Amino acid sequence: MAAPPRISFSKFTQKHAAAAAARHEMLYAGRMGGARAVFAFCDLSGLDLSRRSLADADFTGAILEETNFAGTRLESAGFFGADLERADLAEATLRRAELRGVCMRGANLIGADLYEADLREGTIAERDRYGELRVLQHDVGPSELPAPLLNSANRERAKMTGAVAVQADVTDVLMKGCRLARANLRQAKFPGANLENADLSFCNLTGAMRGAELGGAILKGAKTPALVGGSETLHTAAAG
Repeated sequence: MAAPPRISFSKFTQKHAAAAAARHEMLYAGRMGGARAVFAFCDLSGLDLSRRSLADADFTGAILEETNFAGTRLESAGFFGADLERADLAEATLRRAELRGVCMRGANLIGADLYEADLREGTIAERDRYGELRVLQHDVGPSELPAPLLNSANRERAKMTGAVAVQADVTDVLMKGCRLARANLRQAKFPGANLENADLSFCNLTGAMRGAELGGAILKGAKTPALVGGSETLHTAAAG
């Protein structure tokens, strides 16, 4: 029996991606000839889309490895199931963006704004020629964020239920009210991070949370201890 066909990705050149971005910007500026940018299941790896205005653009399932989105406006953009491995999202605006099931291994999120972004688990499945559902799987599993650069990113009220951020650097990140239930934050670096009122229930916090502000955080069922100053305790000073 032949193997089921694989999902095919349309490869974009820099010229074609820039043209699609320009039409998108024209649409949102109310100019004639504009059209929404739809990059769903396209390969934009390594392209430069920095400093563009791509709010509400569709990147569902796209391959965006090492794509440059630095300083780009991506409010409410759809990245469901996309591969953002090593993408540059420094200073990007991702407020309310759909980021469920994304791979962000090695992504640069320094200074990014992820206010109310949705980073929960999610998968894309299609029915093959034999009627069986097949899950689209990038090289790294859904919602995995191992060691992304998150310094000074705004994740206030972001939804990250079930996310994986092993050894992530979240120094000085604003994550007030962030929903992180069941997330794997083992050995993550949190100095100066603000997790006031965040939901950390049933998280793996082993070796994490040193120097974080946890006032009012929910820690029910969280896996501890976390190493704080060499001791086996979770820093819950000011925690509710």
